[in-house]
Amino acid sequence: MHIRIIFTIALASCLASCELANEVSEEYDCSEIVDSVTILFEQGKYQDVIALTDLSTCDSANDQKLMSLRAESYLELQKYPEAIALYSAIIQSGNASAVEFENRGRAYDEMGNYDEAIANYSYALLLDSTLTRPRFNHAEILRRQKKYREALSELDKLISMDFKEPYVYSEYGLIYSDQEMHEQAAAAYELGLASDTISVLAYNYSITLYNLGEYEKSLVLMDAAIRRSPKNELCYYNRAYIKLKLNDREGACTDLVIAGELGLDVSVDQKKECTKDSLNSRWSE
Repeated sequence: MHIRIIFTIALASCLASCELANEVSEEYDCSEIVDSVTILFEQGKYQDVIALTDLSTCDSANDQKLMSLRAESYLELQKYPEAIALYSAIIQSGNASAVEFENRGRAYDEMGNYDEAIANYSYALLLDSTLTRPRFNHAEILRRQKKYREALSELDKLISMDFKEPYVYSEYGLIYSDQEMHEQAAAAYELGLASDTISVLAYNYSITLYNLGEYEKSLVLMDAAIRRSPKNELCYYNRAYIKLKLNDREGACTDLVIAGELGLDVSVDQKKECTKDSLNSRWSE
């Protein structure tokens, strides 16, 4: 598969409005074309990148850069089969870098084709062992497959590389929580929270604390998750049940209303917890 691009533009005018021409100008510079398309990609104008890389008359090196930008634009737009087709063409040319394998793995991962995703992540790491995203994504797949020992091994390698991002600790916490090792999960979340209270980390830690019966701490963490993701219906839903444990039925029912307004079906929960009779009764386990 080969894509070709026709341009008769100056760099400055391209950034404002790029237009395809009917004929190829002998004066255009392929490196300027690549620079222009790269800027469009960095600006998040993925549809423009795809439109402007439909055809190409550039040399092979610059043509591959344009193909990579086009493929990654498909990836960003969640058009995974198109991304896979282009990355496969680049790989078949024999000039692919580790990033092309990593990104093709991401596309397969998003489609739920985990065997192909792992194969691509593994080859990307074979080409460049310093990459972190394919290793983390591989660990995430292993956790979903309940291969906890292998998943922990991948995460340990990331930590040994001094890659200590919050979501790595969140993944540790999920692995431990899946095995009902809540104390270990809590310790992992604490390490992650020391660097950044991202919403998913706060949410997962809150659930772990709930399972440990530490409802007041669980509420603090769920409050933090809601501050960072104020339109996440599951945060309000889970906070409702934390509040019930703390005998705040009115607050719980308010959170269920918000969760419902955000699109979650909470009719059964409201009937159980927020009817007139239930509001007049004392909450008990």
